[in-house]
Amino acid sequence: MPRLRTVVLTVNYFTIGSDHAKSVQPWRQFFLRQYFGLPTELTANRLLDWGFWLNPSNFSKIALYGDLTKTYIASDYRAPVDIIASQSGWFDGGDVPTDPSNKFGITAVEAHNASTDTKLYDRNLGYWETLIPFLQRKKINIAIVLLPTDISCYSKLNKAKVALMNNKLSAFANKHHIKFIDYTGDPRFSANDFTWEMPDHMNAQGAMKFSKILDKDVVVAK
Repeated sequence: MPRLRTVVLTVNYFTIGSDHAKSVQPWRQFFLRQYFGLPTELTANRLLDWGFWLNPSNFSKIALYGDLTKTYIASDYRAPVDIIASQSGWFDGGDVPTDPSNKFGITAVEAHNASTDTKLYDRNLGYWETLIPFLQRKKINIAIVLLPTDISCYSKLNKAKVALMNNKLSAFANKHHIKFIDYTGDPRFSANDFTWEMPDHMNAQGAMKFSKILDKDVVVAK
């Protein structure tokens, strides 16, 4: 990307306080290792670690499906690996607004509140400590952005954990002299901008709106 001028680093309440290896979807780390070259941790934190080298998920694409490998083989890999997907196998956010009677989003918020570990905030931010100076040396502008969520999610997040997260992000941005913008409770977004399954995920309409906001707030105003 020789003409890259701006990088937007997105963050949200769930990911900044999560550890892939210990999450409810630990298989994600192996996909990231194989397709993006992001390393998984050695299980015993030493080079000669048989738990790491004997785990086929680190190397085999078939083994990426874990305990459900046989199930997926039997269905010719037509079943979705992750939660709700369309018949094409892709998640379809569409333009369907949030359904207030649907409790899936509320259940997800409760799970996020329980699993978000504030002790991981510094560790996860630390992964950017090499990326940001690298970009700055190349004169590339950087912004850290907290993504929008529907009020049904935002209002039920653990307020103490959210406050600590915002303080950490602000301090980190100030340290590196980069912009930090929090869009979580932005009044320009409504239930019509989020998917009915997960009100912390924008649908196509919300994504288009947010893209225009980012263009104005970050790209043009760099």
